[in-house]
Amino acid sequence: GRLATLVNAVTPVPLEQRVLGRLSTREVDPGSATWDAWRGESGRWTVAVTFSAGGRERRARWTFDIPSRTVRPLDDEARWLSEDDPASSVLTGGLAVRPQTRVYD
Repeated sequence: GRLATLVNAVTPVPLEQRVLGRLSTREVDPGSATWDAWRGESGRWTVAVTFSAGGRERRARWTFDIPSRTVRPLDDEARWLSEDDPASSVLTGGLAVRPQTRVYD
């Protein structure tokens, strides 16, 4: 899952690379991040990273789609850590992040 790419990313980047780069901007030691993944009762996979920032432990989670090898954020931390433009966020796995190919009218 850490190498998966983001579903809506403009530029395909492995999740781990994007997250560790973003953590560095928060002055978080990337080496202190811990990764986990599990399969839920529904059969869906979740990828998570846990890290300390701002004096508390934080956790970001993504769903992982095995056939497409893409992830989708499940919470604000995951969105902030993985979106293309963190400046517009609310603080919000080797797989690459791919832009969504559907067009909506």
